[in-house]
Amino acid sequence: MIVFSAVSSVDAAEVSDKPGINSEVGRFYIPNAVQQGDRVLEPGDELLRQPILWGIAARIGQEVKISTSEGDVSIPAGTVLPAVSVSDWRNDPESAVIVYCTNVPNLKQKGGGLMGTIGYALIRSLEDGRKCLADQNYDGVAEHGFLLDDGVPADRLPHAINPVALNVGEMVEAGSGDYVSIVVRRASRPSFHIVIYQNGKRMDFDSIKTTSGTVPRVQTVNKDATYPLSYEIYGARFEIRSFDPATGKMTMASKPSVSGPMPIPSEIRYRY
Repeated sequence: MIVFSAVSSVDAAEVSDKPGINSEVGRFYIPNAVQQGDRVLEPGDELLRQPILWGIAARIGQEVKISTSEGDVSIPAGTVLPAVSVSDWRNDPESAVIVYCTNVPNLKQKGGGLMGTIGYALIRSLEDGRKCLADQNYDGVAEHGFLLDDGVPADRLPHAINPVALNVGEMVEAGSGDYVSIVVRRASRPSFHIVIYQNGKRMDFDSIKTTSGTVPRVQTVNKDATYPLSYEIYGARFEIRSFDPATGKMTMASKPSVSGPMPIPSEIRYRY
């Protein structure tokens, strides 16, 4: 069993620059949990909205404070922390441990620099960085916290915290602002736009790689299609029963999906 050493027992000079991230749990959405029955949709209507789920994550019920070189940083009560596999701090390639960390931070932006010529600058502090909790004895309670990739080396060592229950589960909702939406587009034939929101912000991407192939962001029915037509969009299956090219309105009904959870891109850009 791999355990974290207490800060007092580890010499900072022996510590690597930062914990190595071996892997991070994936994000998914479940496409088959959609509204049943016939629906009449027009351009701009939402065909589907489903929450984004972490494959494995903790959800803490109380605020956690972690001491750092710049003072305490906090993780608010109710935060969802996805699982991350990190390497041991002594660079032992055989050692790894599962911890639970805040998601990749959203950096704030401020206006241009001197005379407005420098452009956007990022505002970052240790509070913005990724904070992790570790369950030392695997009893479901975290006793240590640390910074994943910020601060000085000592900040990236486990510090004792007030113990907090991790409440680890599978397929945990990332948050109310994280979801997949499929929207009807205006076109001469049925067309749809996949939109992904992260922390309430619309993200930009070109396509999504899945185990069954690549899913383009915009999908349009073939021009010679006849109706009713069975159609699949990002794992969600529907039947397009009719389409009016003059108005863009269509009648659709959901069908059972056989694809299971669909992956969410691990890195997507903000759409400004």
